[in-house]
Amino acid sequence: MNRDAYREMIRCFESARIIGANVMRVVGSSLMFRNQPHGPQIQRLTAMFREAVKVAEEYGIKMANQKSKVKGQKSKVRRGRRSCTTHF
Repeated sequence: MNRDAYREMIRCFESARIIGANVMRVVGSSLMFRNQPHGPQIQRLTAMFREAVKVAEEYGIKMANQKSKVKGQKSKVRRGRRSCTTHF
């Protein structure tokens, strides 16, 4: 569990609010961990997200899981919404 990255994500809620973002996209893992057992990783991420979503609610921000982009896949952009992305 990367607690430093978690704390950085929590600090980003204030920045997101300042810029008027109502959604914060988050990434909980990377390809670096693809060959490790997924169960323990999912348990750690679930605990961290469970804590973080409570903080996000205090800022009026919704958290959204950012899926990894598959090579060749087009990104969907929703116009008219401000969002902030963080990785932990």
